[in-house]
Amino acid sequence: MKLSQTLFVSFLCMLGSFIMSESKPLGLSSTVGDAISLKLRENGTLREAIYFGSISDGNMKKIFFDENIFVNFQSLSSKGDRIAIKGSYFDLNSAVYQKHKKAPQVLLVIDTVGNVLNRLDLELIRGYSWSPAGDKIVFIEGKRSDKDDFWRPQYGKAVWILDTVAGTKNVLCRADSNQNFQDVTWEKFDGNIYVEMMVNLEYGTHHGIFKYDLAKMSFVPTPYKSLDFSPDGKYYYYSDDSPVHIIYSRETNEAVTFGQDSNFQLLDWFVDEKNTYTVRLAPGGFWIVNLDTGSAKLVPKPEDNLRSPFPIGISNGKPMWIKSNENGSLQVFTK
Repeated sequence: MKLSQTLFVSFLCMLGSFIMSESKPLGLSSTVGDAISLKLRENGTLREAIYFGSISDGNMKKIFFDENIFVNFQSLSSKGDRIAIKGSYFDLNSAVYQKHKKAPQVLLVIDTVGNVLNRLDLELIRGYSWSPAGDKIVFIEGKRSDKDDFWRPQYGKAVWILDTVAGTKNVLCRADSNQNFQDVTWEKFDGNIYVEMMVNLEYGTHHGIFKYDLAKMSFVPTPYKSLDFSPDGKYYYYSDDSPVHIIYSRETNEAVTFGQDSNFQLLDWFVDEKNTYTVRLAPGGFWIVNLDTGSAKLVPKPEDNLRSPFPIGISNGKPMWIKSNENGSLQVFTK
């Protein structure tokens, strides 16, 4: 097998392993303007590196890799100048893990050349999200519960805000004995923080999405089923761990369907001056679906010999792909 073939097979393995691990929007890439960041598995390891580059020139450079950390998720700030990383210390039997046994997960903030700006070692991180301004991160600190707390074997105990500029963190709210914080998002479309929560009631356990009222410092229930909102807030995406994936209108909370197969994986959202679109993985490419009109377009994969590109999202309305070049470097392009 030629070097270029070997590199591309390894590249597919790096992407494929990540795709199969996600049950929410895939988040293969994080883009802000011309900036793009990716997490890809390093050859011969089970750990992943962070790559950063610009969409216009297409060149991707590896900026962060720690052999002791398994990267669960990464995302760019709204300014495109910092990357937040949620990770776990890797080997349960290693000396590194034993050192971090009481705080085996880590929240990192790095700049675009890989310098670590913020680092929090925690027992459990349930979720995080950048603020709309791109200078703060809201995150859920979790805990592995006591043996007698059977309904919450792992639970989110507090919502914190990390100021990535000042390097300080402040608690926003703490869970009571009947609450279990699951995930969190800080949305640009309305500036609000939303928390996914399990609530233990007398008649059973309730799952819901709650908006946190910053003025009243209290939770307000919402009818939504998921935190995966479109950028403009018109829609949201929901999957109940089955093959069924549904797009809902946020205004009416009713499913938006156009007779298409519900067994799809959401790759990305994008919004233009008039409409909101979903980007869904499909054999040989992906579908771009206009949620406002119901029209759908299949975008085929560009052919490039053995280095066939892989779809990773949308940039300014154009399909975005990544491929491995003959020398092993990664290239992002739109077409």
